[in-house]
Amino acid sequence: QANNSQGFWTLEVAEAGDYQVELRRWPREADFPITGSVPPGEPVSGGNAYPKGKILPIIKAGIQIGDQEMTAPVKDDQSAVTFDINLTTGPTQLTSWYKDPEGNEYGGYYVYITKL
Repeated sequence: QANNSQGFWTLEVAEAGDYQVELRRWPREADFPITGSVPPGEPVSGGNAYPKGKILPIIKAGIQIGDQEMTAPVKDDQSAVTFDINLTTGPTQLTSWYKDPEGNEYGGYYVYITKL
């Protein structure tokens, strides 16, 4: 439903080095565009179906890990935005977001981190 909610992930960087952070609105297996919708989900046992996803006019994606902040433009057909970042060992926090043309922020719900 594209709620304007944000949170963070607490990370423990076990090995210093270069990493790729992949930010998605939908999980990899869904592979829908960041700005697009998803079909409604099937009802589950004892519950209701998830509603159809909301289309959003996202134009920018961003992450912040510790004191490093990065942003990138988002194209209509793009399903992910990637950022290359160098991390040092130890605890840190990751925050991710999307912005629309009016500056409204939406959470970056799916993040995948790979050591390069």
